[in-house]
Amino acid sequence: MIHNAGISMRSLVQNTEMEVYRTMMQVNYFSIVQISQFLLPYFMKNQGHFVVINSMAGKFGVPYRSGYLASKMALNVYFGALSAEPEGDKIYVTMVYPGFIHTDSSKHVLKGDGSQNGIMDNG
Repeated sequence: MIHNAGISMRSLVQNTEMEVYRTMMQVNYFSIVQISQFLLPYFMKNQGHFVVINSMAGKFGVPYRSGYLASKMALNVYFGALSAEPEGDKIYVTMVYPGFIHTDSSKHVLKGDGSQNGIMDNG
């Protein structure tokens, strides 16, 4: 299973509404966990492999992305725990940490009020 879900944000912590944080966690973390939990019984019987496209940003604190960073860090911890559990020897986990990739996705990131950014940025 290759997990490659994600949405980002651009907002200072003090200007970010809770709904933006909820959206970050729902898309970037809970959707991946839900699919993984569904597949887990099959993977444990037949050996499975989760490949998680994460982000280098999930390893460091950078400005304007607090909710994005938290959701990506949560993936690190969830899949780290999964692979460390006794049944983890039947489950393979590969975390992929790409750096910045210049695409038009920055047009779709959320601002602090939950609206879309609408402009290209440099990172």
